[in-house]
Amino acid sequence: MFALNRLALATGEMGYNNQAISLAKAIHPAFVYQRDALHPRVVWKMSMDLSRPHSRGEGNLDPINGLVTYRLLQQTCGNPRILQHEIDDYQKVVDTKWKAYTSSDTLDLGMALWAAHWYSDQDEWSKGLANAAWRDMRVVFHETQYLDVPIAQRLAFREFGTCLGIGVYPTHDLEPVAGQIIAAWKKAGRVPIPTRNSELESLEPIDLVMYAAASRPGAFQKDYLN
Repeated sequence: MFALNRLALATGEMGYNNQAISLAKAIHPAFVYQRDALHPRVVWKMSMDLSRPHSRGEGNLDPINGLVTYRLLQQTCGNPRILQHEIDDYQKVVDTKWKAYTSSDTLDLGMALWAAHWYSDQDEWSKGLANAAWRDMRVVFHETQYLDVPIAQRLAFREFGTCLGIGVYPTHDLEPVAGQIIAAWKKAGRVPIPTRNSELESLEPIDLVMYAAASRPGAFQKDYLN
């Protein structure tokens, strides 16, 4: 849905955004349940036909990403109410989650910053989430010396998530971390052209996509396509 939204803005063909809105409306009742409750629940993963959940667990950022994506779709459409019921569902979930946000996962922290940057000038939850992500990033990279961990015990795509978050929502003391991460994976031969490694071959596509996004956030960044 986010990709369709970006494509609509890049090409001027609003049909792509309309497709994303149709998709959002179709899948939302399957992924969000107890919608009338004070605290709706979000399913992390559904079967392909949406008939049953594969897990009742709720991802740390799934409701936040849903809220951001649906708001972007609605803004692009120009109809201020077209996804409002779905947005309200996600907003209720986010309102119960963001104040307790904490993580030590490099991908989770980076994507939290990415999600927060879209509405950081408007919403309390967004500013609070960014502050929490920065706080936990400082623990990971400054206090626990994460970058001293041997490269063989790390995953490139997860760390490129950190780089993406810092790239779209930088703070001066963490900006060098992104450069150090990218340099480490280049030295290891993982990017930009991976050396042959049968154990990591299945991760090559996501490693390279995340590397590209981390190096040039472009359409992943607020106002880039405006």
